[in-house]
Amino acid sequence: MHPACEKGCGRPAFGAFSTCCTRCRGPGSAHSDDCAAKCAVAPRLPCEKGCGRPAYRQFKTCCTRCKGPGGSHADDCLDKCKEPFAAPGSGGGGGGGAPKPPFVLPPGGAGYPGGAGYPGGLAPAAPGAPGHGYGARPPGPGGMAPGAFPGAGVPLGGAPPTGSSLMVKARCSHCGVAFPIMVPPGTRPGARIGADCPACHRPTEISLSGPSGGGGKPPPTGARRFRALLVGINYRGTRAELRGCCEDVKNIYQLLTQTCGWPADGIRILTDEEHDPRRQPTKRNIEANLHWLVNGDERHGARPGDVLFFHFSGHGSQKEDPHGLEEDGMNETVLPVDFQTAGMITDDDLTEIVVRPLPEFVKLTAIFDCCHSGTGLDLPYKHTGRGWRMEANPYFHACDVQLFSGCEDDATSADVSTKYGKAGGAMTSAFCDVLRAKGSITYIELMSLLTRQMQEKRFSQRPQLTSSQQFNFDRAFTLSDFVPNQNTQIGRVVTQRFPPRPRPFAAGDPLGGMLSDLGMNPTTAALAAAGIGLVGGWLMGKLLGD
Repeated sequence: MHPACEKGCGRPAFGAFSTCCTRCRGPGSAHSDDCAAKCAVAPRLPCEKGCGRPAYRQFKTCCTRCKGPGGSHADDCLDKCKEPFAAPGSGGGGGGGAPKPPFVLPPGGAGYPGGAGYPGGLAPAAPGAPGHGYGARPPGPGGMAPGAFPGAGVPLGGAPPTGSSLMVKARCSHCGVAFPIMVPPGTRPGARIGADCPACHRPTEISLSGPSGGGGKPPPTGARRFRALLVGINYRGTRAELRGCCEDVKNIYQLLTQTCGWPADGIRILTDEEHDPRRQPTKRNIEANLHWLVNGDERHGARPGDVLFFHFSGHGSQKEDPHGLEEDGMNETVLPVDFQTAGMITDDDLTEIVVRPLPEFVKLTAIFDCCHSGTGLDLPYKHTGRGWRMEANPYFHACDVQLFSGCEDDATSADVSTKYGKAGGAMTSAFCDVLRAKGSITYIELMSLLTRQMQEKRFSQRPQLTSSQQFNFDRAFTLSDFVPNQNTQIGRVVTQRFPPRPRPFAAGDPLGGMLSDLGMNPTTAALAAAGIGLVGGWLMGKLLGD
């Protein structure tokens, strides 16, 4: 069995090393971006003698005695074959070539040709052939090909080419860890696929449901419904007044109606420039219109084929997560115009209203141009630029939701001139400019151009993308094309809890002052909960018990 990380984080040590990754400091600490992928996959080449067993570590054969199919093996060969291993410098480890494919259990567990004697019929899948998976393009940084699991034979969401292997994601029924397995060529939908979990090393099985991952259902073909909710708040008359958020809404409205051809009667706008109280961005109005976004005028709920869009430009903040599920222990929030009396809207509230009710084959694109917006909808996957990373304690959905945000959870979104200046939000302006300039664009190109625009305008923030589904980043970006469900489980998987670590507001930030006066400043609240006071402008802990 592979030894556990010596830091005690619960993950296995990587390869021949004693820890899972270089950033690990123990339970609850941060990890390298590719740590989860390395821990969840057992990439290894097959034994070059053709016996059907995997090669041992960096060697080319399973053991020194192997002579090929039907031959004898060293006494400890089977035990070494069970050991998960990624050779140092390979794959996601940050060095050499592309990751090697994982092992799979063919349907029925009858064994794979040439795999006699390997426990449970486990046998290595063939490496990705040229023209798909990793053979199609050079790997990204650290040997990781963009937009795919290590060892993927084809991108997620697509049917495999004839005679190739299909990579699907399994979730261990014992410990809940998700990991990819390769389905042998010719396997039919409905077959049982099994493999040993790389985390707890116990056997688990899934039923192959077809390319969609959601039961093999075909996508909807009827008339599609388009709905959008656009919210812009300048907080006029307050110390924390902004000047670009209502312009952001106008910019997005023109993009949807003029560039994308969306019907204007399916778009609702809430700004604090409106005189109609029903169109003011109060907490009650925002939540009511989010329900409309999901359910429509008929209030029968979203149906497959619906295309939805949600845009928020304004202030964002944080609030302690009472369940400790967020990696920083904090819920992200958006601030309605009446936040001083009605309070903030948390990412938990937004997810409950606008994400969890959506079925498969419903597309929701969201843009958050505010502080602390990186995981503003609590989606399970974040694209790091090198591939998808699963968030801590992920909540899996069947729908296709993608959130483009102006910055990470611990960063501050900016206005194009200054944070409290004129013009529009940096994220909104860049998003609209790029889509207007490019008639057709891939996700790789989109994120690259968004980042370039931020850099050219001298902003330190970087656009972020989180998603309810993993997909190949080479695919074309559209607002109406959905990614079929790839998640084998729907709901929350809890693996650890985190203490609150709020990010303080910048010195002199008027919003921080307003929130402090209202008892809503996340830093002040966390300090108070920890028994730390503000004395004469200095932070002083209670050194003596009361």
